[in-house]
Amino acid sequence: MTTLPSDPEMADRILIDIGREAFKHARDLLHAARLILDAGIWSVAYANAALALEEIGKAVLCSAILPMPPAQRQAEVDGFPDRFTSHEVKSFSALLVLRIVEGGATEGGDGPRAPRCARAATACLRATTPPGTGGQGAAAAAMRRRPVWSLRVGTASVPVSP
Repeated sequence: MTTLPSDPEMADRILIDIGREAFKHARDLLHAARLILDAGIWSVAYANAALALEEIGKAVLCSAILPMPPAQRQAEVDGFPDRFTSHEVKSFSALLVLRIVEGGATEGGDGPRAPRCARAATACLRATTPPGTGGQGAAAAAMRRRPVWSLRVGTASVPVSP
């Protein structure tokens, strides 16, 4: 996809369709990640869970445009192709919304109001802040601000830097 159509109604239909399919794909990827982990292939399970997170982010990007006022919407539509293809933007969007969903659910983020796909994704990927970096200067300060992702699929957990 390079651009959205200029007709808002057609663009809305496309965004809704893409978002719905992205959520379905995320659910399938998470299911596959669990099965693959059960088979003992954690690296492929990790890859599937990370792809699921991006699919959730893709759906978030699509649905976020729908309720926007026209002026703001046009700016978002113009930048949509770049955000839609950015791994970082999709992952960040997913983590942001999943944290909001967790906050709106019960303590621990696994409450009844959290959608099943969101609960599964947050069980697979969590954003954490690294402990003290033990250094001085700008590099150490940047490391303190930089998040580290910890991917969890089942009982396996692997930290990664974005």
